[in-house]
Amino acid sequence: IVAFRTARMAKAPDKTNPGEFKTLIREARHLLQLGDHEAAEAKAKECYEKFPDELEVLLLLADISRSAGSSARANEMLKRACDQFPE
Repeated sequence: IVAFRTARMAKAPDKTNPGEFKTLIREARHLLQLGDHEAAEAKAKECYEKFPDELEVLLLLADISRSAGSSARANEMLKRACDQFPE
């Protein structure tokens, strides 16, 4: 994932801010660890709005959905990730 993201950022360096992306992902994962699924999902959605071309965001949304007990939504996120990033 890191190598893939680095390659994508090299193609469009002004499109993404790697520091902001990492911060949003870290904050969402921390909220998920604390058990605050709603706040984690809000943070992940914010990250998705800013960085829709990132595989890690879709995987994070799937993790949040799975931990909240919504396996159907988690499967939807994983399918979207597979469709969007076939490699």
